[in-house]
Amino acid sequence: MDWHIHYPKKQSSEIQILCACCRVKPTDADLKLQAKLAPLIHADALIWLAIRHRIEPLLYHNLKQHAVGVFSSEILDKLAVRVQQNAVKSLNALRINLQLTRLMRTHDIPYLPLKGVTLAQQYYGEISLRHANDIDFYVPERSVTKVRALLLKQGCTQDSGHDFQDIEARGERHSRFLRRIFHHDVLIHPDGEHLELHWRIVKNLAGLRLNPTDLLLSAESIVVAGDSIKIIEPISLLLYLCDHGARHGWYRLKWLMDLPQVLESRDWDWLQVLVDAKRANCFSALLLGLKLAQLMFGWVPPDVVAEVMEKQRLLNWQVKMVYQNLNKPERALASPTAFHFAAHLVYRMSLIESYSFLWGELAHYFLSPNDLRVVRLPDRLFLAYYALRPILLIWRRVFEREQISHAG
Repeated sequence: MDWHIHYPKKQSSEIQILCACCRVKPTDADLKLQAKLAPLIHADALIWLAIRHRIEPLLYHNLKQHAVGVFSSEILDKLAVRVQQNAVKSLNALRINLQLTRLMRTHDIPYLPLKGVTLAQQYYGEISLRHANDIDFYVPERSVTKVRALLLKQGCTQDSGHDFQDIEARGERHSRFLRRIFHHDVLIHPDGEHLELHWRIVKNLAGLRLNPTDLLLSAESIVVAGDSIKIIEPISLLLYLCDHGARHGWYRLKWLMDLPQVLESRDWDWLQVLVDAKRANCFSALLLGLKLAQLMFGWVPPDVVAEVMEKQRLLNWQVKMVYQNLNKPERALASPTAFHFAAHLVYRMSLIESYSFLWGELAHYFLSPNDLRVVRLPDRLFLAYYALRPILLIWRRVFEREQISHAG
């Protein structure tokens, strides 16, 4: 395959070789392209991009397939250090997942890991081949308070950036607002790992509609270290991965590289997948993920999927937006210019499947939970926060600027 036909010519050799290293079991075409690009890459640029996109383990795994000398020892040695660190982190994450599984089982609390080491174990075959980060898991909303108390008792601490317990304690309206705006809480394990305690699969209440009860009932089990851990069943997992990546503009190759592992793991009933995607409110997100897998990784879509993608009017524009995101430094995404913020907002709107989804997106701009920290209104006056929002926003900006000035 000529990758320059499918992937924009302005993309660097480094980005192209990262895409060619997308599989745990590289194809002959992958290996040939890697070797072809080897003389063209700049070592520092490749390492930087691998770290930026959190794909050092899979890159190293692929480059080690080649004869000595094809890739410089400088690249391999730097990657090896990062890979070893990730292996330790992955083992720690697996141990914590097993602890959480046993803790929830003991207290009869439904529990479902999201992505992470369970996805790596099932679809990569080796947990250390996927970058290990936070430990995400779902529990029913009714169990959140109990689970939080259990974790605190186990020595976990509340993450300061997500510590809204004082606001939640003010009353039902404050609590309901936080549960609606947020979809997860963050605690820090005694080992330093971040635990994301989800009571919804996604933030937007009108977003991805995967019924949590059905997810729990249909979850598959994998055996790790003699114990079983749950994992989302394949179709729901594919929809979840595509929705998650699309909402974030697919700005990390780490998320995109899950797709070849999952898509090529089985024969799919694509008519059923498309029906489920429409029902789950993520049809556009699914098609975008599949189109990116086709263009960037050489995945061949079945005819029924190709025909549907051809009819998706905004798909090519969405792909261009993702390409732009992949090339931006992470700091540019965290603190975007007004133009890029507006562009991303338009991109987010292009994924809309319903008017309620639009309202759910806009609701996050009407009032911030951090505004509630500036003024302590009684629960009965909660609606007054919306009227005070402009003043609270200005106050916070001035206060934050003063804090930065004093720190400097």
